[in-house]
Amino acid sequence: MIRHLDLTVLSATLLGTVLAACARPSPAADMAAAALLMTPHSTTQSGRAVAPCPPVTRDIVEQGKKIFSGPGNCYSCHGTNAKGTPLAPDLTDQKWLQIDGSFPAIVKVIQTGVPQPTEHPAPMPPMGGAHLNESQVCAVGAYVFTLTHPIE
Repeated sequence: MIRHLDLTVLSATLLGTVLAACARPSPAADMAAAALLMTPHSTTQSGRAVAPCPPVTRDIVEQGKKIFSGPGNCYSCHGTNAKGTPLAPDLTDQKWLQIDGSFPAIVKVIQTGVPQPTEHPAPMPPMGGAHLNESQVCAVGAYVFTLTHPIE
């Protein structure tokens, strides 16, 4: 029996593979990938719909920084300067442990968490254990993305 294949998910998977194969995709490529990958039809591993994130702007980044340092509690594991702690990795360097560092991948890992980290002892629950709405997840993702991909 042939099952219906969600072409959006297939396209997102193929695009993610292509982007991962590139040495360093440009921020514009990351934004284009975000627009494709962050559609209401894409899903996380838990089956939840992925938030349709807006493009990365200075305003969204500032919101994300406030959430990172406040109600998101991201700072409690990643440090107030996002340079990492013994519990969680540095988000300001070019070394990504679980993902490729693209905007869509950052948003997805915030949503789904990291149940089995490779280099740190503490798993990251979805949204770091905080109760964030979709726009807050996108804002935190935008902030983290700009730590290694500054906005011009």
